Amino acid sequence: MTPNRKEYPWYHQQFRRVPTIDQCYTDDRLCIYEANEQFLRDRMIDSNILTILRYRMDDCFREEYPDYHKCLPFKEAYEEAAGNWFAKCKAFNNYDCDIAIVLPNLLLMTKAC
Repeated sequence: MTPNRKEYPWYHQQFRRVPTIDQCYTDDRLCIYEANEQFLRDRMIDSNILTILRYRMDDCFREEYPDYHKCLPFKEAYEEAAGNWFAKCKAFNNYDCDIAIVLPNLLLMTKAC
């Protein structure tokens, strides 16, 4: 898949990358908070990308109704992205991907052992 735009406008905000939550000290609440916020931002971006890929696939199937073979690249890209998103989600929580509170507590329990 190729992006629709080559250049992005100046108002697209880019955040600096912070250490992941496993690189933070257990008593460094600010680091844990920033890592948590970064994870939630990354998850939101991944969800939006997945939504865009799904819309592209649906549009292609709708426009190219009898010729589904033209839409196979869109379907493969969506299925790969969805598999990666769900694998990332399943790594943290079996039920859903809302781990904003669970992950820091889990980290503290594993580092204490």
